[in-house]
Amino acid sequence: MARTTTSAGQHTVNSISVQAAEKRYLDSVKQEITFLLEDRHKIAIGAEDDFSLTSTDELTAAVTESSKTLTLLLGAIAGISLLVGGIGVMNIMLVSVIERRREIGIRKALGARERDIWDNSCWIPPC
Repeated sequence: MARTTTSAGQHTVNSISVQAAEKRYLDSVKQEITFLLEDRHKIAIGAEDDFSLTSTDELTAAVTESSKTLTLLLGAIAGISLLVGGIGVMNIMLVSVIERRREIGIRKALGARERDIWDNSCWIPPC
């Protein structure tokens, strides 16, 4: 049980942890706790409760849902990163070809065959 003190010196309860003996009793335990708290807080029947009950199953479902959302978000970020990287590589290749156009034109003017140009373009120099 977690308690705090207000500025007026009153004690307030922030949370109470309860454990059922078996999972099959969980719904009846929650219902009994709800009735008890409504009685202690003097809440009229049908009125909105001023407290909340959360089971570990509900917490597990919330964490699982958050995890799925985070996975989708990270997947979207990874996809965008791949797209931007691909555009960057494409631009580098385009600049490389544009720079080589002049060199290819000079080679053609000097009588180089298309095969000679391709052989020179595709050759990878040793390290």
